[in-house]
Amino acid sequence: MDQSYLIIRIDNKKNIELHCFFYKNIDFKYNYPTCFTVYFDKFSYLLYLVSLSGLFNLLSTSHKIYFGIELFKAYVSIKLEQSYIQE
Repeated sequence: MDQSYLIIRIDNKKNIELHCFFYKNIDFKYNYPTCFTVYFDKFSYLLYLVSLSGLFNLLSTSHKIYFGIELFKAYVSIKLEQSYIQE
């Protein structure tokens, strides 16, 4: 697994927040998280934004699969009006 991590949250307005932290494997001048926030009905926009970000190409395949599964779980939890807890 690479040295990056992702945090997925859902706020009270049914927005999916994605916070991506990249460290130790990338030499940046500043080490700020990459953040995306999208309303859950615009889920395809979030996937589009992620595809535009070149940083996601640096993630391992297993990390990308985990990311997809967790995003889908967040989306389904909003649709079913359930709480979401990231594993």
